[in-house]
Amino acid sequence: MSAISASLRAQGRSTYRELLRSASIAFQGDARVLNGFRDKIRADFTTGRAITSEEEYTTSLKHGKDVAEFLRKNVVQGVSEEGSDLYSKLPICLPPQLACGWREGIELGDNDTIKNALRQKNSRRAQRLKEKQEQPLLDAATSAAHSQIPELSTGQSSLPPPPSKSWDKLSKKALIEARNKRVIPQLNEEDLEETFVRGSGPGGQAINKTRSNVNLVHKPTGIRVTCQDTRSLEQNRKIARSMLIERLDRLQNAGLSKLDVKVTLERRRKANKQKKANRKKKALAAVSSRGDGVDDD
Repeated sequence: MSAISASLRAQGRSTYRELLRSASIAFQGDARVLNGFRDKIRADFTTGRAITSEEEYTTSLKHGKDVAEFLRKNVVQGVSEEGSDLYSKLPICLPPQLACGWREGIELGDNDTIKNALRQKNSRRAQRLKEKQEQPLLDAATSAAHSQIPELSTGQSSLPPPPSKSWDKLSKKALIEARNKRVIPQLNEEDLEETFVRGSGPGGQAINKTRSNVNLVHKPTGIRVTCQDTRSLEQNRKIARSMLIERLDRLQNAGLSKLDVKVTLERRRKANKQKKANRKKKALAAVSSRGDGVDDD
């Protein structure tokens, strides 16, 4: 007497029918492959009737269901198109529940059509890259840090070379005098590119719906400044020009601009304060050591 229960036998017959249905759809139009698959399934199920272990029988059923699911979801029948060795069209005979998102008009090809896809010249990404390459604008911090930036325009054809003298070694009085004698760059409106855009951030309609954000670009150097500090467009234009002059001053008068001198003097003040603290600490240590020697005597 067979040790396989009636319910497992019923599941086996159901799996057999499911395999035949999946094969009929997947291999439709190819009688040779379809008949060969059917013969293989019949032979396997005839052999499986002799199985007496429920565990082995359950494993065989699971394998059959996996094969049926694979046929439904992963096997697509293709019909070769005349005059083409690469592309084929999906048959439109698949039912909706087995189409897996495929529809009429979809074409299949080899992987090279994806790996070596041609770049679209009019794509948005290509357009952005092209615009970025055509705009040799430098960041303000980067432009101030690199010396190879083109010279500024101060009403002359070129600027004098940066000072070779080490301004850090000058006294405070001499440094301030050199700062006061420096040539402050002047803005030429022909060298400016000014645009107005809508602002961002908090502020309501006065910021987000009015073009009060000023973008100012100095064409000879590529330095860009933006300003939306106030709600007034005219005030923002004045502030933006002041910011641009300050950055041009730092670039032309390296070490002598108002900000550079302020930083230098502050650094010196902290250094002198630290030196005084160190001298005081050494003096206290010397007094303490002498006091310890007197006590020992």
